[in-house]
Amino acid sequence: MTRKEIVKMVIEIIIKIIRMSDFKMPSKLDETLQPIGDIVGTGSGSGSGFDSMNGVEFAAMVDQKISIGDVGNLCASPDGSKALNVGEIADRILAAKS
Repeated sequence: MTRKEIVKMVIEIIIKIIRMSDFKMPSKLDETLQPIGDIVGTGSGSGSGFDSMNGVEFAAMVDQKISIGDVGNLCASPDGSKALNVGEIADRILAAKS
């Protein structure tokens, strides 16, 4: 897969999680979107928004599509200190595939 294809897949999976979790759809869905931080709850029992558990769920959904193995939360840096944007997530996926 190319980086562009991975970015598209990442956005598609994020949209699926947004809909399943009843989060607010962000105004921008591009490489700069930072799921942890930019995606918030609707206030109707959906919690505060996209969090680390959603990040692990996201990684499992990616693994189902392209088999990257157990990488933990793809939406945060490997040490967990920084939330990543879609472009950075795509780069982590590419690194896991190589």
